[in-house]
Amino acid sequence: MVDSSLCGLFDCEGCRIREKGLCLGCGRGNAYLEQWGRETCRIYACTRSHNLSGCSECAEDVCALRGATDVVCPLRSGAEKKRHWAWRIAQHLEAKGKPCRRAGTLPHKTLARLRWYFGVLKSFEEHGIDVVSSRELGDRVGSGSAMVRKDLSLLGDTGTPGLGYNVRYLQGRIQDVFDRSVCQLIWVGAQWLESAAGVLAAQTGVNFRIVAAVDSRPEWIGQRVGQWQVQPLSELPALFAGGVHGAVMALPEDSGRATEALVAAGAKGILNLTPYTLRVPPDVTVRHLDLLGEIMALAVECAGPDEPGSEAGSP
Repeated sequence: MVDSSLCGLFDCEGCRIREKGLCLGCGRGNAYLEQWGRETCRIYACTRSHNLSGCSECAEDVCALRGATDVVCPLRSGAEKKRHWAWRIAQHLEAKGKPCRRAGTLPHKTLARLRWYFGVLKSFEEHGIDVVSSRELGDRVGSGSAMVRKDLSLLGDTGTPGLGYNVRYLQGRIQDVFDRSVCQLIWVGAQWLESAAGVLAAQTGVNFRIVAAVDSRPEWIGQRVGQWQVQPLSELPALFAGGVHGAVMALPEDSGRATEALVAAGAKGILNLTPYTLRVPPDVTVRHLDLLGEIMALAVECAGPDEPGSEAGSP
């Protein structure tokens, strides 16, 4: 426990929450909440993003958060927030041995949009822009400002009403989400990897790592594709024993056998780029991305019935 709060405005010695043994200390308690993917104190999030141990080390002259501690501190902003903060810590400690929910439980679509926000924020920073509005972010990624605010609110309060979002701070908050759940993946299918290697190498700050490439075709085994040496399917058990979590399936010629090998090795999730259905047990997640089907659907939408080549209206 600590004897003073991060902001230095409260004396924790006389805190009733602490006296009841429900508070693990300002910094320590926030660290637990962050680890579980819970909402932390906004002052804690701010000091952590600037690598500070508390507000006393901050060189900024003006701080909107420090002057509103009754709002930003979960312990001092009402009973609901107290349950969100102190009681959930207590409940977790009472339920030791039960599995925690893994951090990073944001909706899938929100996580997908965070990648685009991150790229846009990086561009703003490179152009010397320090503050951006939800409307500007939405315009750049093709989303409404309301959707942007909703997505970012799931990260905790990251903006100032009427002013917008600090570009570098928001980048850090999004990067924190990615860093909490970094996943190691295997790419299955060297031929498709050869086409995707450049795109994968250009991505930085994302929450996955392609750590190996495998294939079942003899002509590809041993070949070097990008930074990866292609290995046979027989190496999958050793790769998963080394900390791999899932795979990208890009081997339509042998997707069935490759999927069986992945499941047997311990894969928990597969992104399927092939046009075939993968048969997996209920505890294995499969996401399907049909590139050819999406292009076909786009072609139908682009070419109306009156376009050249259409037989509509012909006898």
